[in-house]
Amino acid sequence: MSKSNVVAILRVDAAFNFFVGTLCYIFYKPIIALILFPDTNKPLYANVMGAGIMGLSIVAWLASNRPETSREFIAAGIISRLLVAPAILYWLFIGGIDLPPVWLGLLAVAAQVVLISGEALYLYSTRNAMSAKKM
Repeated sequence: MSKSNVVAILRVDAAFNFFVGTLCYIFYKPIIALILFPDTNKPLYANVMGAGIMGLSIVAWLASNRPETSREFIAAGIISRLLVAPAILYWLFIGGIDLPPVWLGLLAVAAQVVLISGEALYLYSTRNAMSAKKM
């Protein structure tokens, strides 16, 4: 995978997650209802989650500036989203709490899988080149 491709993937990833993080951080009820997020009278966890998502998206954007030297940050972003996906799937299918429609949750997970796959492909395809430079 070329550098320009991974830069585009990282920036789409950062923009999408920053948008979602901002929505959670602000937690403006009409917008929350519009995007089918669960509503609550105490949005503390949504605010904290939003701040964390925004922080991760900033890291992804900064990594896109120099992906060849930001491999660890790209890997950390992949791992963080791999930790989130099972939690979302658990609450959608097993937990039975009031969440958005299942199709929306699955769509969000699918979008993250596509982004993660592109980032992981870049890390995999460039690992040999990085090893050769160290020798």
